[in-house]
Amino acid sequence: MFQSAYLYFSCTFPHWYVKTSPAIFNDTVELFCKVGGKLNKSKNRKWERDGLVLTSKGTPTNPSKFEERWTDDGFALRIMHFQVSDLNKEYACVYGFKGCHYNLTINVGNFEVHPENETVSTTWNVTAGTLKVQIHFSSVRPIPRCKVVYNEKYLVKSIKTRSDHGGVFYSTNVTVEESIGTVCLEKLKITCTVGSKDFVIKDYSSHTKNCKNVGKRQVENKNLCVLIALMFGICLVLTQNIY
Repeated sequence: MFQSAYLYFSCTFPHWYVKTSPAIFNDTVELFCKVGGKLNKSKNRKWERDGLVLTSKGTPTNPSKFEERWTDDGFALRIMHFQVSDLNKEYACVYGFKGCHYNLTINVGNFEVHPENETVSTTWNVTAGTLKVQIHFSSVRPIPRCKVVYNEKYLVKSIKTRSDHGGVFYSTNVTVEESIGTVCLEKLKITCTVGSKDFVIKDYSSHTKNCKNVGKRQVENKNLCVLIALMFGICLVLTQNIY
């Protein structure tokens, strides 16, 4: 515990909380200090972290990282580009000669980690009439809820999700295995919801008239064989009639 000349108590007033909801990593997160009544801007007010001053009467020690915003009933600490390194620290808001300090953990607020290009990978293929999809999120929070649509058909029962909780974030694998038979795969769309936001993970559309699926070619070949057999039968009947 750091040493301070200010009185820290059970946080009736002032008290602070995570105001931003959802609080998204790599974005701006705001902590709000409610003073209990109308804010007197002439009083001493500041934000501290682990005993180090972040802002004092609106002046930040690191303007690229911290800002103060005040309202009629309190003042806020704005943390830009919120990172894991900003967690598990003791933040304190001081108003007059009283203050309130809490340890900012992942469970204190509604935190979300959204997927980015470097944290999500997707593979898919169609083999022997079976569609297989694999999605890997290396760092995400909360656990994604994914939807897979192929040729306007929603796959629900074939989606499996497995997550490992490594500290703050989740490592999540989403797999799909669906038998589509000889149906040509013309469209494939994968969307995942992470907390408050939807993400399009994959949006594939075939731009060719002739589908490249093996199943489709089997159907085309079967139809061709039926047509040839039918034409042969007609020719045979005509020949018999002539003779």
